[in-house]
Amino acid sequence: MKYTLEEFKTQIKASTLKVGDKLVTEDIAGKAIFEVAEIRKKTIIMVRKYCLPSDYDKTHDEIKDFLNNEYLDTISQELIDIMGKRKGSRIFIPWFKEVFGDIEDCSWADKSKGKQWKIFKTTKGKIRLDSNKHGFARWYWLASPNISYSTNFCRVNTSGAPGANYAGISNGVLPCFKINREAVS
Repeated sequence: MKYTLEEFKTQIKASTLKVGDKLVTEDIAGKAIFEVAEIRKKTIIMVRKYCLPSDYDKTHDEIKDFLNNEYLDTISQELIDIMGKRKGSRIFIPWFKEVFGDIEDCSWADKSKGKQWKIFKTTKGKIRLDSNKHGFARWYWLASPNISYSTNFCRVNTSGAPGANYAGISNGVLPCFKINREAVS
């Protein structure tokens, strides 16, 4: 189901949200759709349905500052008010393990953080398009480093498979945030 912020908050209060339900809002690129990625006791994890348009591709080193300044400034205050923080950031990108879980054949990936989100349990869930449903599949950054090379970070390839790239290369950005259930009153 697709919901406005007010309808979404009503669903949170009623505990009727499901993984895959959508919040329709605005961000730096205009209309934005966020999907429920994981439902937890105290938080709801949200992931943007589409990567930001290629105009907003970033190197890995630029992502955190961009998301928590320029990007966050375009999110409604009403939504910001119910967001939680992860390591001091309201907007973040997922860790490797949150997308891929305990995949065995990726010994090069830092899998020390997170638990696989339900929305990413299928290959289709991992593939993200560029900015809209008619776009093309995008590579996008993950927060986890490639432990084999100090200048590399993990990413998701266009097929939904894990990969890595140099931190200085621009790739897609997939904004995520968490909602504090207690903040929804």
